[in-house]
Amino acid sequence: MKQKFYVASCVFTEEYPALSKKICEYMRGKVPIIRCCVDKYKVTEFEERMPENYREEWRAIKHFEKYPPGSTMISLCHNCAAIFEERHPEIMRESLWEYILADKSFKYRDFGGRKKIQLNKRRYAKFYGE
Repeated sequence: MKQKFYVASCVFTEEYPALSKKICEYMRGKVPIIRCCVDKYKVTEFEERMPENYREEWRAIKHFEKYPPGSTMISLCHNCAAIFEERHPEIMRESLWEYILADKSFKYRDFGGRKKIQLNKRRYAKFYGE
């Protein structure tokens, strides 16, 4: 049976565990969640690299599962999407952003009409050599 599922992305979660946790909380109950786009890929290594306060919750998410042709993987990781496109062309792909835009129940934060861009100066300096 065709269905949608969310790939939490081990690489994204390692870099942004708090954000990944929030996304998984949002997706939980809507679609099944798997951790990785590749079966048996560095399972223990990524589990051990997760922050201690999130490790057990991360381990509780199924690592990988095969879905029937015509199913749709939802992901925010371009690498996961590319891997699925190459290895599982029978699985459709949808970005997390497309999924959120189609979700009529998604509660957008109210900024009261303000427009504000907040830069992470440390990351900016890292990428631009400043």
